[in-house]
Amino acid sequence: MKGAVLGLVAMVVMVVVALVASNRLTFWFDVEVHKSDRAQMAEAFNVEEDSISPWSSLVLEHHGLDVAWSRDSQGRPRLLLVGPGYDSDEAFTSEWAVEASWYRTANGMAVAGVTIPDAASVSFGDRRGDVRVSTEPMPGDPTKRVFAWHFDAAEADAIMLKPTSIVARDAQDRLLGRQHPGGHGRSNGLYDRRLR
Repeated sequence: MKGAVLGLVAMVVMVVVALVASNRLTFWFDVEVHKSDRAQMAEAFNVEEDSISPWSSLVLEHHGLDVAWSRDSQGRPRLLLVGPGYDSDEAFTSEWAVEASWYRTANGMAVAGVTIPDAASVSFGDRRGDVRVSTEPMPGDPTKRVFAWHFDAAEADAIMLKPTSIVARDAQDRLLGRQHPGGHGRSNGLYDRRLR
């Protein structure tokens, strides 16, 4: 009997070692890490911890910004952001092809935003050589995509002066729509034309 118990224990240990080696147990550890991140964000923004979806944006984290997504009282995407010396929360109306907001960092400005699911990239400017970033699925919402980028102060000033230069494009590089300050503006993209 003692040999059977030792054999069973040895088999359980081998399974655990195999799971750790194959990275299948990391999910449990990740949940604990994200749970503490969610708890901190929930406390900072006075929201329910269960409503927060952490967003691991290397661009924003590299510049000292901790971010997560939540929902406002009307169900719209809400970016929760903690930066050096400040915190911010921004609700996105989610009616346009792209909507972006700017956030100050120690060495420039970060931009983050929401797009429709058809948007494969967001470009900052209308010329081919302008900055273009890929979108990624929004944590916790398959009907939206998100993006982030960082500019030094001089680059950011030029784009911030002309917010309609922020453009959502599909995988075929077609214009879906432009950033419209305050939610108002021309509907000149494939997606935004449908909103007229």
